[in-house]
Amino acid sequence: MLRKPQFVTISLVHITLFFIFCFFSNASTAQTFMLRCDTCDAIAAEAQARQFVAPGQTIDVLVHNPSTATALSWRYWVEMVETGPNCTPLRPGAKSVRKSAGAAPNTGCTLEPRVHVTTASNEELQLVTLYKEAYDFTQGTMKTSIAVPVEVISPGTGPITGNDPMSAADLVNNINVSDRITAPLAQWRDALNNTQVFAQVLTDNKLANLWNVMLSTYSVVRVGADGSSLTFKIVSPDGSYVEVSYTQELTRGRVEDAVDSNGRSVITRDNINSFGGFAETYSENDLNTFLANAAALGIPITTVSSPGNGIGGGRLDCSWDGTELSCTVVAQ
Repeated sequence: MLRKPQFVTISLVHITLFFIFCFFSNASTAQTFMLRCDTCDAIAAEAQARQFVAPGQTIDVLVHNPSTATALSWRYWVEMVETGPNCTPLRPGAKSVRKSAGAAPNTGCTLEPRVHVTTASNEELQLVTLYKEAYDFTQGTMKTSIAVPVEVISPGTGPITGNDPMSAADLVNNINVSDRITAPLAQWRDALNNTQVFAQVLTDNKLANLWNVMLSTYSVVRVGADGSSLTFKIVSPDGSYVEVSYTQELTRGRVEDAVDSNGRSVITRDNINSFGGFAETYSENDLNTFLANAAALGIPITTVSSPGNGIGGGRLDCSWDGTELSCTVVAQ
């Protein structure tokens, strides 16, 4: 019998006004924080830049506002300096002498951030432009979904149902296949590029294009929780599909939904308890797919009369006792 796994759900706080991309440019090893601020003007941008420097740090900050008609951006070099009597002074026309990381200020001195206006690199300006295009493309939601035929990402016969091509049940409940569809985004990009699918996606979808540039041109080391997402909808010929989403917090994809050919949720290890009290009449093909999937998951099935036999489907009733799911089939 299949027992529901124990897990902890982590809730991500979506920052609605701004978020950070922290990346390394190929042209430089200097770390840059890219801060989105939908309400910023120049004054507010400088105030935002100040908050990310700590004692002993010097950082580069690029603040941008994609919500305006033309994308706005401001770039700063920010350092933590000593102010007050007996402090390390600023040299005219030069960056100040900085204390070592974690060092306390001299007696009578305080540490405060000092902001210097600098010029953004061409790569940074390119990312600002691409982000603006993605922002407009998604009408500010920064969410998009891309349909992909199942043959592109998971070719071959279904290891659970025997379907060829695979159905949604094969995609989510076979470990080897599931690992492929929840692979890191760069692997998706490589697989889709091999079939020219991703090239077309990039032409049509500005958010996918932005993410592709971040993968190929920039090495992203920190991403803020902005609520943006890129979802691949893997569609099987029978009409079933699986949705795998990526956010900037997830290094691997996450299965958000799996639906059979008639729009019903496919049972998985994660949603098994939701099938308690489930009652539905299935066609023969859909019932056989459900039974094969249930067998793979270890769900006990009681058959009142032999299902299928080439004459149709049957009614499926399931119950959840708090730890285990069991189902009964009454064949038509």
